[in-house]
Amino acid sequence: MTETEAPFHWPSTYKAAASLSFDDARPSQLDIGVPLFDRYDIKASFYVLPERLDARIDSWRAAAANGHEIGSHTLTHPCTGNFEFSKDNALESYTEEQMIRELQGSKSHIGQMIGTTPRTFAYPCGQTFIGRGRQATSYVPLVADRYLAGRLWLSEDSNNPAFCDLAQILAVEIDGLSYDGMKQLVDRAVSENRWLIFAGHDIGAGGRQTAIVSELEKLCHYLKASDETIWVDTIANIADYIRSERQDEGEISR
Repeated sequence: MTETEAPFHWPSTYKAAASLSFDDARPSQLDIGVPLFDRYDIKASFYVLPERLDARIDSWRAAAANGHEIGSHTLTHPCTGNFEFSKDNALESYTEEQMIRELQGSKSHIGQMIGTTPRTFAYPCGQTFIGRGRQATSYVPLVADRYLAGRLWLSEDSNNPAFCDLAQILAVEIDGLSYDGMKQLVDRAVSENRWLIFAGHDIGAGGRQTAIVSELEKLCHYLKASDETIWVDTIANIADYIRSERQDEGEISR
């Protein structure tokens, strides 16, 4: 924020906003995450693949009914073919038509399964391109046409609500992060009037791509104790407010 730029106006007494988000519809999100967040009355955003909803569909519907956000993460989770798990579903080989099917199919299937249509999207692997070389292009415009917001991953900072592109909002990895590291990011967001988004995967005692539950609970306690200063809500709800406050032109209600 420059010296002449007026601070973004958050609602009520809030000085910043924070969102907790988790990808891939992993079982630990339901078994550990949702009960933890419910104890602290914190609403989180979960970015899911439709095929992973079936085994626990009643639990996912209950989470949505309780105010948690169920967002889109594509149908098949395409990433760069440099990752072995994505060699046969590589973004380098995707066309615009294929990506449109991923975006629209995910949105439609999740809406049918959960009963509410996803309003926001998380880019698999945080990657936003399709094609390769001179034929490579961004699929951010495709996301912007279909969703209120698109969330990145492995970002280095929080979002300036007065400036950020809602189709590619920054998110900081929470997997493996200590409470002290989380709190430092939150406190900086408060001091700078920003929107901090955490993004993770599993929730448990530890391991690869796992938010450490003991550290996460400390964060929830801190956020709840700071609820007059920090607005904690889903990505969709905060993005809605930002769009309205900025009176973004050319945006449609999604």
